[in-house]
Order: sequence, then structure tokens, then C-alpha cells
Amino acid sequence: MYPIHNETFGELFNRIAAENRDQEALLYEDGRRYTWSQLKERVDEVAKGLIAFGIEKGHKVGVWLSNSPEWIFLHYAIAKVGAILLPINTRFREKDLEYILNQSDLGFLIVGKPNFKDISYFDRLLTLCPEIMQAEPGNLHSERIPKLRTVLTINEVERPGTYTFDELIERGRYVDDEVLVSREASVNVDDTFMIMYTSGTTGFPKGVMHCHRFLKNIKSVAERLRVTSDDRIMLYLPLFHAYALITVMTTAHTKGAKIILMEHFEAEKALQLMDQEKATSASSFEAMILDMIQHPHFNKYSIDSLRFGICAVPEYAARMIQENMMPVFNAYGSTEVAAIATLSSIEDPVEKRMTSCGRPLPDISMKIVDPETQAELPTNQHGEICIKAFTVMQGYYKNPEETAKAIDSEGWFHTGDLGYVDDEGYYHIVGRVKDMIRVGGENVDPVEVEAYLTTHPAVYRCSVVAYPDPRLSEVCFAFVQLAKGQKVEEQELIEYCQGKIASFKIPRHIVFSDEFPMTPSGKIRKVELRQMALQLKDGKNNVMKGELA
Repeated sequence: MYPIHNETFGELFNRIAAENRDQEALLYEDGRRYTWSQLKERVDEVAKGLIAFGIEKGHKVGVWLSNSPEWIFLHYAIAKVGAILLPINTRFREKDLEYILNQSDLGFLIVGKPNFKDISYFDRLLTLCPEIMQAEPGNLHSERIPKLRTVLTINEVERPGTYTFDELIERGRYVDDEVLVSREASVNVDDTFMIMYTSGTTGFPKGVMHCHRFLKNIKSVAERLRVTSDDRIMLYLPLFHAYALITVMTTAHTKGAKIILMEHFEAEKALQLMDQEKATSASSFEAMILDMIQHPHFNKYSIDSLRFGICAVPEYAARMIQENMMPVFNAYGSTEVAAIATLSSIEDPVEKRMTSCGRPLPDISMKIVDPETQAELPTNQHGEICIKAFTVMQGYYKNPEETAKAIDSEGWFHTGDLGYVDDEGYYHIVGRVKDMIRVGGENVDPVEVEAYLTTHPAVYRCSVVAYPDPRLSEVCFAFVQLAKGQKVEEQELIEYCQGKIASFKIPRHIVFSDEFPMTPSGKIRKVELRQMALQLKDGKNNVMKGELA
């Protein structure tokens, strides 16, 4: 018997597969179904393929795929061989991708072809690495991405300079089972397993490093929600996101529950699958829930089987979910704390589940501090949320300065979020210390957007703030000051961003201004800009419609 509170991801997978061999583990929207024994067979094939391709312990493997069974095969295969999983946002464009591939020192990239929106990730990569067209597979030398050597494609037509997923599987057939078993035995719970990139205060994404140890926390999530192997969990959130990969998929897999996987979210298709498979859970971003509830065919489908959803949403949305779909369990967390730190429980009064983010999970310490003095505050006083636990990240990859800012000398992670704890120990979120903008579940650092906008020759300076959106919660609103003698239209600036930065980062509203409200020290007062944005009466509404991950 494995020590279930001290497992690696590979050990968890082996144990759950053995305990639930003939039970269905995965249904993909295209009709593919896998039992746990079939899933393990596929995972082991991929793991041996990675070994055959020379992936050693500690090597990074980038995964740039839409949701698919192959994503799950790779997730556990990478864990088994002791490599480091580097999920890449499928909506990243040239600038985001170039920064992350270089900052992470990535040498091995797996690229997929989505079946929607006609977007080829390979074609995006080609803009950065045109050398791939003449390169021998496994021997890429790119001027802009100098450390990238190997590109492997999945569900793609045969591409120059790349290997295929079939070649990975075929090479793995020549690796003995004992070699994989030996490699798995060498993996330790304290080994880094994943690096997930998240936007930060520097204006550039930061690589959040996590080891296998946070699995213990996700088992606590499953216990609090009473997840069992009989549950059937909808998963249409993007797997590159911690919410999907950790909070939803890993929670399900700690108990052997079945995953109902969609490539991407479509409201009616999700409702149809919930009805067809008698789903018991559907965790969502706020915009997804609204799309389903407001869909004209919502009442056509039976969703009575739903018994819970983890939804980090404001009170009005929580009540809407509770009344129209299922019991909602609110949560709070971040990528830096392995996705989740507080969670409602089944025993909580409904009102507490509507108005709070629940209480801390076992072995997680939390406190509220004054952002200026760092003094701990009593209950019901607003301050910055700080977390100390085994789930806190190992640090930001190759970024000790930002790591030191985020985690103090006593091990407390300073979240940058404003909140308070009530007399019963429930946590409440009221805002952010930082100016992060949350667009449809994605974090956007305004500094990053501002940096790109100012590369336009007509832009002198700009400031980006959050603006309320009925569907995406928030969108980016840009105040732009033009260079002397320059002219540019709003739509031209939006088009300048398209294809260069992720779509969710592109401002939906742009206003031109000759000056900005400033502090005495010469900094732009974003608080006043947010107020100005709300007061604008010129009818600017969704210059570009919101797009979900």
C-alpha cells in the first residue's frame, strides 16, 4: 500500500488505476472512452516514449495542447519519468510565447492542433522559429528561441522538422517495463513537477514551481466535497490552467472519479454531456455558468444529477448557480498555493457558501495583515491575505527577486489580495492590493499590456485598468496619451494587439487622454482612472466581444 499522504503524481496514478481497473476513467467529447486500466496502458506507453526520446529527471516538457486525452496521458507520463510539466496557455500569441519559451529554458515542446477556431499552434511557433522548416527533427537551432531543440506534434499533419506522437509511442515500445519502473522509483515528492506561468507585478509572466507534495491538499479538497469513484466530473476548463488541472482533474483522480472531457467550452454541448453522462459536478468560471443558464435550450436538458461545483464567483453568481444548476462551493486560492487554499464544505450553511470563500483546508495557515505595516489584523478587518503551508510554491523559476517579494522570511506568501476573516473563520475576498485584472478567469497584469501598447509609434504612454463586464467579470480598459503630432484610431490599436498578445489581454475599451491623474511622486493614480472609466457616458460597449479560454 502506498503512503497516500506522501505520494508522487505517478504513485497516485498507479494506485488509483489498480483500485479501479475496470471502471470508466475518461470520456472525451469525440466518443473515446477509457477504463482506468486502458488509461494506465496509454500513460505508460507515453512515459516510455519520453524515456526513448532522452527525457531525463528534471528535464522540462512543454505542453501546448487543447484539452484532449493526450493531455492527460502526457500529464502522468511526465510525472512518472520525473520530468517537469510546463503547461502553455493555448491563447498565447507571439510575444507571450517567445518570453515563456526563453525564460523557462525549454528544450522539448509538444504542440497540438485544435479542432476549433482554425488556429494552428504550429503556425504560431513558426513565426518565432522559421528555421524549423529546414531543421532535422530533434536538432532545431532557432535564433529567437535558442534552447529549443525538439518539437513533437499531436493531431497534426506531418510537419517539417518535427516528430509525431506516433513516433513517440513507437520508440517507447523498445523501452523495457523495468526501465520505467526504475525511473518512477527515483522520483521524490520534493522534486519539482510543474512550472505554471502566471502574470505578475513585473509585467511579465512568472514561472510558479511546484513539487508533488501538494497532492495531500487536493486529497483534502476531495474529502471536503465527499468525492468518490462514482462521481462523474465535467471538465471543460482549459487544462493549462491550475483551476482545471489541479482543482478539477486532480481532485477527481485522487478518488478515481470519471472525467467527462471537452476540448473547449460550448454551453449547449456541455449541457448535453451533463445530461447524457449524468454528471455529478461542473466547476466553472462565472462567464461559463452564465452562458449555460442563459442559453435558450437550458431547460431542454436534465442536470438533476449535479451535486456540486467549485466556483470562485461573487455572491450574485453563487446564488444564480445555487438556484438554477447545483449546490455551489466557493473557494479561494492562486497558482502560487497550488490553486486552492479555502473551500466551502457540505456542512456549511447555504448562506455561508453564498457569501464567503469557505474556511482553510487542513494544514493551511492563513492570516490578514495590514499591507503597510504587516501587522496581523483581528477578525472583520480588511487587509492583505497571507498563506503559509506546504502548498506554497517552491518559488518563481529563475526569479529570486520576485520570489523574495512574494514569500517572506517566515514562509508567508503575500497574495496581494484584500479580504477579511469573520468570527466563524470564513474568509471573504473584497478586492486586490495589486492592480491585477481578472478576465473570464484569466489573470492579466496591466503592466504587460501597457508595455506592448507603448510599442506603437503613435502611443506616448498609457495606463490599463479593470472595467466591469457582465460576462467576463472584468476586461481591460486603456487610457492612452498619444505622442505629439500623432493620430491613431481606437480600432487600429486593437488590431495592433491582435495576434501579438493573448486575446483576453487586449483592451475592450480605449479612451484617448492628454493627461493622467498623478501622485506627488509622479505615479499614475489608477484608482482615479478606474473611477473615470466607470463615469464615462459615451456608450463604449465591448469594442471586441469577450473570448473564453
